[in-house]
Amino acid sequence: MFLLKLLLRITLLPIIIALTLLQWAGTFLTHMSGIIINLLSFIIFLTAVLSWAFGIAPGTEVLKMFIISAVIYAVPHIMIWLVVRIAVLNTIIKEYTTVR
Repeated sequence: MFLLKLLLRITLLPIIIALTLLQWAGTFLTHMSGIIINLLSFIIFLTAVLSWAFGIAPGTEVLKMFIISAVIYAVPHIMIWLVVRIAVLNTIIKEYTTVR
């Protein structure tokens, strides 16, 4: 049994390394792009509020801007969810192949 677990661990080692690197890269890119995306979402939201308040755009255009702002705001949260799923998969593989 020990030999099978060791063989399985050696076989899964490249996958563990790849998942770890993917997790690190995903975390870094998510946090860096999150700042820019949240700023863009805020600018679109502010433009929608001000154009509605000053009567520059009709209600349907303002609603479209609100929806676009919400979708753009949700993108980093979806990316964080994916990175967490990668981390969970990595942890499951590591714990399953731990030699005891």
